Amino acid sequence: MKSIRLISLLLALLVLGCVFVACDTNDYASIELPERPFYDITVSFQIKDNTGKTIFDAVNYNYKGHEDPTILNIISDYVVIEEDYKFTVDKNNILVSIGGYKANTSKGDYWAFMKGTGHDVQAILKDENQQKKKFIDGKMSEYVVKDGDSFTVVLVKAK
Repeated sequence: MKSIRLISLLLALLVLGCVFVACDTNDYASIELPERPFYDITVSFQIKDNTGKTIFDAVNYNYKGHEDPTILNIISDYVVIEEDYKFTVDKNNILVSIGGYKANTSKGDYWAFMKGTGHDVQAILKDENQQKKKFIDGKMSEYVVKDGDSFTVVLVKAK
């Protein structure tokens, strides 16, 4: 028992000595922040499932961060921080799931987006011409949103 105490005391003194050596320097490492701009924008958006049911409705959400304010960055920030949900993206940086709402890409499901909120999603999903007019052709990870913009993200199921 005494030997364990003696070894513990020696280890404690060794750690304490290492702390003193590490702290006894005037040469502090210089930390350089990345040369990326800081974004502080306010946007409104809705995330809906394939039936038109609203999953999330964020009015005047304030996005702050160094990442570009793309639709994917904004909704991932909101979903993780504000709602404590998980989301996944694939290797091509395309949204796959938000919580239990998953796009089965092998069946042709995908997440689409359009400008504005308050859309009648059921009517749009029933009419392919409406889908072509309303949905924006592009990646959520590349579509940069401006301050004051609004958008809707919809899970589109293959027919």
